[in-house]
Amino acid sequence: MARERVIVVGAGGIADAWFPAIKKQDLQVAAVVDLKKEAALARIDKYQLSGTVAYDDPQKAFREVQADFVLDLTIPDAHCDITCSAPRGRVSCDRGKTNGFDP
Repeated sequence: MARERVIVVGAGGIADAWFPAIKKQDLQVAAVVDLKKEAALARIDKYQLSGTVAYDDPQKAFREVQADFVLDLTIPDAHCDITCSAPRGRVSCDRGKTNGFDP
């Protein structure tokens, strides 16, 4: 069975909480996207993601990379832009703290 392919959008601090789980689930990270491409490259290097492409433009990544789902690790204010523009299919989103709400 083929591994599920994921595009991870957001390579900031929260990404360090997610990448170990991604690797444990044996998902194939097809692309890592961050406004700072060097942050995406750093995550690819840190987690030894062979064959993963770094982008600084989520729309370009969505056009160029085939994936089964998108994992949105962006800041809460960017969630709608990412989830609403992601290709049809599954989008998972780290909700984080929003508008001062902390359960």
